Amino acid sequence: KGFFHSLTTQDHYAAYESSNDEQQQHSTSTHFTNESSASITMLDNTSSTSLSSASKRNSSRTSLSANKPVQYRPGLRSQLSNNPQPQSDIQLQDYVEGQPPLPSLTSVWDRLEDWLDREFPELGDDLEDGVTQNDLNAIERDLKLSLPLDVRESYQIHDGQLQLGKKRGLIYGYPLLDLEAIAAETNIWRRGTSKSNTENQKHNTVNFLDLQKSFPPGAVVPVYYHPNWIPIVKDNEGNNIALDLNPGPRGRWGQVILFGRDFDTKLVVASCFTEFLLNLVEDLEEGHFSIDEVDEDLVFVQNGRATSYFEVLRTRAVA
Repeated sequence: KGFFHSLTTQDHYAAYESSNDEQQQHSTSTHFTNESSASITMLDNTSSTSLSSASKRNSSRTSLSANKPVQYRPGLRSQLSNNPQPQSDIQLQDYVEGQPPLPSLTSVWDRLEDWLDREFPELGDDLEDGVTQNDLNAIERDLKLSLPLDVRESYQIHDGQLQLGKKRGLIYGYPLLDLEAIAAETNIWRRGTSKSNTENQKHNTVNFLDLQKSFPPGAVVPVYYHPNWIPIVKDNEGNNIALDLNPGPRGRWGQVILFGRDFDTKLVVASCFTEFLLNLVEDLEEGHFSIDEVDEDLVFVQNGRATSYFEVLRTRAVA
């Protein structure tokens, strides 16, 4: 049955067993529990932090909502997307200090695909087809967390990039991870950090907690790694662009951060995944790119100088 399922299903991440599990969970209305109290009940965040966007946009687009908690279960997000709820329950976008809301995630992807068609169709060919609701529910169950609505929507459009063949990167040379890679990276970080903490306690080695900081202050939990930081892009040198599903007291659930070996100070680079993708699209549309003819990859360029996109994000975050 599992083999037949693999030939006929459109699922990417979810296995045959997990698809059956999802159906059983829906039929019994079993509630899904989360390790993080910040993300178990909220489909949007209630933080009051206003975070700076890229330097080319002087105002923050952070959505500050006061939504009532909504108990989560697998599949609920997809239902809410198809059946809009009253604004008091689910509020996706708000005006902040007179600033307009972010464009829809779909429109941002449309702009990105248009740019790829014009400038770098080979890179566009590397994008995977979208995942299913079964896939999204399965990874949420496996990682014991719930994903922001815009992340779920994005992965139903494109499941990151192909892992086989030439390693071109949509995020200026760095691939956008697919669900399978996201799960693998998250589990690597969780296991590694757990082992490191155990060794530190056993041998009374140096506690690095005092070195860990956040910018803006209070926006990110000051630890080396938290299990609810979910990598979506990695540089293969120990650094990651990640979803923060356990923000600090002044942060926002679902914000995008930089963490890893070179980031004892954790940086908020976007208020949400939609804003992160929008910043990328605007950089490309404004001509801040070059296509390396040797590596056939995308490079960030400004004022005639090529720069790592991780460094670009670092500079903008503290500007």
